[in-house]
Amino acid sequence: MLVSSGLDVVYGYSDNRSIRFNRVVNTASGEFDGVRFIGKTLPIGGLPLPLVDVIKTHSLRSEFNQLAEAGWIPDVVYAHFPLLALTESFVHDLKTRGIPFVCMEHWSRVQTQKLNAHRRSLLKTCVDSAASFCCVGEDLRESVCSMIGIDRESIRVIPNMIDERVFYPSSKEPIERQVADPFTLLVCGRLVASKSLDLIIEAFSDYSKQNNAELLIVGDGSYRCQLEELAKGLGLGQQISFLGWSSPEEVADLMRKTDCYISASSVETFGTPFAEAWMCGTPCIGPDNNPLRKYFNQSNGFLFKAKDKESLIEAMVSVAELCKQGSYSPKAISSAASVRFSQSAVIERVISELEAAVEANPISNKSEKRFAGKRILHG
Repeated sequence: MLVSSGLDVVYGYSDNRSIRFNRVVNTASGEFDGVRFIGKTLPIGGLPLPLVDVIKTHSLRSEFNQLAEAGWIPDVVYAHFPLLALTESFVHDLKTRGIPFVCMEHWSRVQTQKLNAHRRSLLKTCVDSAASFCCVGEDLRESVCSMIGIDRESIRVIPNMIDERVFYPSSKEPIERQVADPFTLLVCGRLVASKSLDLIIEAFSDYSKQNNAELLIVGDGSYRCQLEELAKGLGLGQQISFLGWSSPEEVADLMRKTDCYISASSVETFGTPFAEAWMCGTPCIGPDNNPLRKYFNQSNGFLFKAKDKESLIEAMVSVAELCKQGSYSPKAISSAASVRFSQSAVIERVISELEAAVEANPISNKSEKRFAGKRILHG
């Protein structure tokens, strides 16, 4: 999106996940999908963090110097997941070189405050040193402020972006529901404990005893077998389908075809599937502590009391009744979501932060009036 907006971008990285993910040491550079990249794969995850940081810093410096020798020095650095992408030493390098940087925090461990002293120190360094520090959600911002003791107004909130080329409403007019049509609910994501899929299945079991309904579960994970056994034990083998992983295009198609997207997840930094479902024109059911709760209203879904099965069942009943009445407008739901979450809407806010960082830099070219063409090192 930055490249398509006319900016000169290089994606730089040092991938340090352990040998469980990466089994080779690799150096790469080139171009992919219109974006130039340079990076190293060094599977050193699992070693003591201070040692990982020394190696990672050396890797990042090497890439930076390689770009500089080729005559490419960024006007601004943009770091997504800064606690995974940066090191304190590299942040110091950027300050020494006079290059501003912008951070976008997205990590669930920051929201749950499950950071060791090393990560907390890096977080404080990034917040103190960044030209702009952003979070994808309000709750994530509150956690950052709580951990390092700063005022919430010093941190921006910019939502995650949703690809409107994939997640869009059906062009067809809604078909009038028939009495025999089941009320269809969709769940997407990793099948792990924090997603509270067991709560959804148990609530669905009670709801489906009185109503014609089906539940589609997209995703996979360590809890899949346990959840399948739960569904089987409740006699829901014909009403619950475990579909495994699906492509974004397949998920979007399912969202357009189902009546409602549902999540009971206890920990989310943003809640991307809610935004994706709304972009597809589909109403949602979510817990009242989810990061996008302020966007829920009766025109796009219902909130239920977190971890409360009876409240969740009531939300299912309410949404099903409104679907039956034809009260939801897919185009209206999608239009409202697009203003907040579409790539075109969000990228404007990201570019605004990058532009402000460059303009505020005391060594930047003050005669430069247009941001287009500025060089960004993204990592």
